[in-house]
Amino acid sequence: AAAIAARRVSKRAYATLRDEEVPALLAAVPKGWRPLFACALYTGLRKGELYGLRKADVDLTARTILVTRSHGRDTTKGGHADTIPIAEPLMPYLRDSMEHTPSELVFPRADGSMRPVHSVPQKVLRAALKRAGLIDAYDHTCRRAACRASGEPHVERHPDDAERRCPKCKIVLWPCAIVRPMRFHDLRHTTATLLLRAGVAAHLVQRILRHRDLRTTLGTYAHLDVDDMRAALTKLPAAPAPEMPVEEVGKADIAAATGTSDAAQVLPLSTRLLPAADSRSGEARTPANSPTDPGLFLERNTGFEPATFALARRRSTN
Repeated sequence: AAAIAARRVSKRAYATLRDEEVPALLAAVPKGWRPLFACALYTGLRKGELYGLRKADVDLTARTILVTRSHGRDTTKGGHADTIPIAEPLMPYLRDSMEHTPSELVFPRADGSMRPVHSVPQKVLRAALKRAGLIDAYDHTCRRAACRASGEPHVERHPDDAERRCPKCKIVLWPCAIVRPMRFHDLRHTTATLLLRAGVAAHLVQRILRHRDLRTTLGTYAHLDVDDMRAALTKLPAAPAPEMPVEEVGKADIAAATGTSDAAQVLPLSTRLLPAADSRSGEARTPANSPTDPGLFLERNTGFEPATFALARRRSTN
């Protein structure tokens, strides 16, 4: 195995939910599955961790969940136990599930037993996505036997389910919704993406998802789209009008930075800190507004940085 080179696996595109789509999805999930889906969205727990979650691991008073087991194992995928907080919208779902289940588990089957490993809530998720209207497009298919007998029935993909007719036999096409390609594990990706989209610090998202490496959180579970990047670009400073002359642009930048309307009054900080007159020679300095102000030429050949005018008058240092 050591002699075989590692094979690079291309990253797939993950589908996640937006803020306004989370309530719509939960409303479309059947009542028996709704607490489990809500916990998956508001905690980011994996499927096995949800199936193996026990009532003893949930503290409604302190609003914490101890994640320490997965399915029938007394350990998680990462091999460590962690305590995560309970979000406020999740509290009624957990309280209802813990009060009405006769088992020690939080999300058991109807008979109180643990859901099996092969139990995949993928079908429940896809049906809920369809009922919530979270679909990508519609395939309009001709269902006439003559078109199907040819081996290639007429199919058109459109963003809506408006009535359309087959160009061959003029029969009304049957629209079939193409739901968003989401897996149940993508709800965990949704948790990370929504938190980062809301401005939560990346290291906090890492702690919530219980990742050992921050690169896993940002590289695998963060799926920010173009709108998120567009919102981030709006935080850049405003630009002047493109028709403004170059010299006016410089004055506008100085005025915006200093709060003054006269750009000629703006001088370097070290120039404004120098005295107005030489206390020892009695000679007045050049006015600050003069273009020959020595404050504009502070760089001297004294070998010191920053240079000062006192060094120029001291022969021992000159």
